[in-house]
Amino acid sequence: SGKASWLRAAVDGGRYVVKQVPVKRGPTGGVCEGKAIEGVLNEVRLHRRLSAECSSIVRYVFAHLSGEELVVILEACDLELWEALTDKWSSQFGSAPGLRTLLLALSVQLCEAVSHCHRFCVLHRDINPWNIFLVSDAGKPNSWSLRLADFGLAAELPNSAHLLEGMEAPGAAPLDESALGSLYSAPELGERYGFGAD
Repeated sequence: SGKASWLRAAVDGGRYVVKQVPVKRGPTGGVCEGKAIEGVLNEVRLHRRLSAECSSIVRYVFAHLSGEELVVILEACDLELWEALTDKWSSQFGSAPGLRTLLLALSVQLCEAVSHCHRFCVLHRDINPWNIFLVSDAGKPNSWSLRLADFGLAAELPNSAHLLEGMEAPGAAPLDESALGSLYSAPELGERYGFGAD
């Protein structure tokens, strides 16, 4: 969760997004020490580690915790997969000969991203069209790359474990009803589940 906005006029000429995530305050006014902050920092830690070696994951750049807000700088993408599936973008291809090739390439890139997460014993737990982004390949018409994003519900499997059980996982944000009730969620999510839930 959080609000994302474009970072304009980056000195290095790169395209970036600033994601601002509110951090819950404790009863004494300080930053919570419990699950709220632990889950947010877990998201940053996992995203940083996973994006370093996989071009199919939105690239993590920098994060800073300041008072009631975590600020994360990420690679900018051009559109959500949901927009691509439901907007004019998808109709521009129609039955174009390259559409099948593009869809296959995007599917392979998503599989690469998920497989990369699993090699690091991480379950994303929230793969859906709003957490998958597309980046236009500059200079190549109708050429797109896929990026997996939003590791807010991601969980790392404990040593030698192959399954998670229940709504909570060590260090991760707990699953909530929006994650469990989503059309895109595996039915076993929140019970006994493993890599197949992604």
